[in-house]
Amino acid sequence: MKLRVNNKTNVLRKYLILGKTMSLTGLLIAQSTDALLDKLVERGVITREEAIQLQKEQSKKSMEIKNKLQLPDWVQSLRISGDFGVRGDYITVNAPNTVDRFRPRYRFRIGTSVNLLDNMSTELRLASGESDRSPLASGYTTFQDNAAKKYIWIDRAYWSWTPIKTSELTGTLTVGKMVNPYDFTWVVFDPDYTPEGLAWTLSWRPVTNHVISITPGAFMIDELPTSSHDPYMASVQLKWASTWSTNLITEVKGAVFGLAHCENLDNGAVPNVGVGNTRTAAGQLAYNFNPIVIGAGITYLIDGINLYPGRLPVSLSGEIIHNPAAPSNNTGWDTGITIGTLSKKGSWALEYRYVYVESDAWYEEFSNDDSLAYYSIPISSGGKGVGSYSGTNKRGHYIAASYALTSSLSIGTRAYIHDLIDVPAGAINPTTYHVQVDLM
Repeated sequence: MKLRVNNKTNVLRKYLILGKTMSLTGLLIAQSTDALLDKLVERGVITREEAIQLQKEQSKKSMEIKNKLQLPDWVQSLRISGDFGVRGDYITVNAPNTVDRFRPRYRFRIGTSVNLLDNMSTELRLASGESDRSPLASGYTTFQDNAAKKYIWIDRAYWSWTPIKTSELTGTLTVGKMVNPYDFTWVVFDPDYTPEGLAWTLSWRPVTNHVISITPGAFMIDELPTSSHDPYMASVQLKWASTWSTNLITEVKGAVFGLAHCENLDNGAVPNVGVGNTRTAAGQLAYNFNPIVIGAGITYLIDGINLYPGRLPVSLSGEIIHNPAAPSNNTGWDTGITIGTLSKKGSWALEYRYVYVESDAWYEEFSNDDSLAYYSIPISSGGKGVGSYSGTNKRGHYIAASYALTSSLSIGTRAYIHDLIDVPAGAINPTTYHVQVDLM
């Protein structure tokens, strides 16, 4: 259930979801109204003239609200947003002596974004959560402990500045705990991961409907009080997004990531959520991580489908990741198809992906924490006992379906079906089924 400030926000949200095509989750969050509209024009969802008209309407509405709230002159607009959802979460393993788990859960998020003078903006978002402080946490909290009081965490807190803004060139600097600027699937990053650091995105529109962007960034992984060798990630992504016609959209992207001072990323350095990387007996990473990631996708919008309101998007996409710093077990990939997207009442979406991620393709603490594989013996080097864990060294299927009951309420289900690629000596390799049903 969404918290809406005004109808225009909902209209923009609807247009935005229609324009988004390559993301696994189908979710794109704009840092400001202008950035949102630029993305819609880029995707061919609306024309430049329609964007200008929407900007005028939004500016007028923002001014009315600003006058009522008596905001300072340097604040151009303020937007409050949020959502509430409930989830049934079920985990079962096809193995003896295991326990099926069912967790009723909820999530509440609320945030505010402020547009400032001189093309600056800031956002703060709070989310419910649990005590483990996992950087991959979705905000869902389990009903447990005799209704004990729950936690509220800072999910986002960042500042953005766009000093370059023309019809052909846009440059934006973002600093803080931000929306992930790298839009790869959850093989590379959990969709709830909000990195802390800075990123600079430079977008160039050489011709209409074609945008080339580059995004370098630097992000802290940990700060060590007893060493000057703090682990951090340096990265750069290059992307080419094209709208070839009113029906055909493509995207090609590549990135290079590098983790510095991996020797200081033992099991206790950061919240120990995932497993899979090769580690020494002391729990230190055996190899560095400098992976190359390449991804591509194509979307076709089909007209005249009676069972779907509007044009039906059908998307094919895939990615491959390779870490040359590890001598073996250093590759991962995924591919899939998405049909439909949630845009308004009666719309629906179906998705299927196959995922294959070897042990040292990528750092185990980044990938989706809902994608689990079962270890039937303790993982001493990973600091874990018997159980189902996220991370690397897994393969399997992802299936999802969702339906919009109203323009702001949807129901959906997803299933992660995975097992291990490299099975430890003396262990068995049963399949883990992780099923989620959401109402939000």
